[in-house]
Amino acid sequence: EIGSGPGSSPFLPRAVFLYAGLVPDLVLRLKYGRDFALARPMGRLMAAVAQAAATGPCDEIVPVPSLPARHRARGYNPAGLLADAVGDALQCPVGHRALVRVGSGGSQGRLAPAARRQRVAHAFAAGRRPPMGRRVLLVDDVWTTGATLDACSQALRALGVQVIAAVTFARSPPRER
Repeated sequence: EIGSGPGSSPFLPRAVFLYAGLVPDLVLRLKYGRDFALARPMGRLMAAVAQAAATGPCDEIVPVPSLPARHRARGYNPAGLLADAVGDALQCPVGHRALVRVGSGGSQGRLAPAARRQRVAHAFAAGRRPPMGRRVLLVDDVWTTGATLDACSQALRALGVQVIAAVTFARSPPRER
């Protein structure tokens, strides 16, 4: 469960698909291939899953921020593109600046779950427009171990935000998490 610290309301993230079959190709085309047209249909599917998982309506959608160097290199945040599409589908504003990624981080693709948790434990902080006192839906592209979603959730909760759900387009099969 994500956000299961003291005083928090834990939730299980939801994903549209397992990261298998054709799904990795879609994610990688959005993430690295600049295939922006994929964000809208992917986001619509995510919105449907989010509505079913949420504990009520949200005030704001918050995308998981990219590492600053990755954001500069790409020129965009894939989770932000998905959040925009989810926001359009749910008619909910997106807080692109609610969270920021701090520290240099690095790729987590090959890290074990414990190493992922350690790397992202304090990797997120309030951004320029923190959604204090609001009910938010957290959005990312892939849920692997839950370390990133948990760290984001904890950073938001420290601001007095209620994270009502988290949704991703894909999740790693259970044996790989």
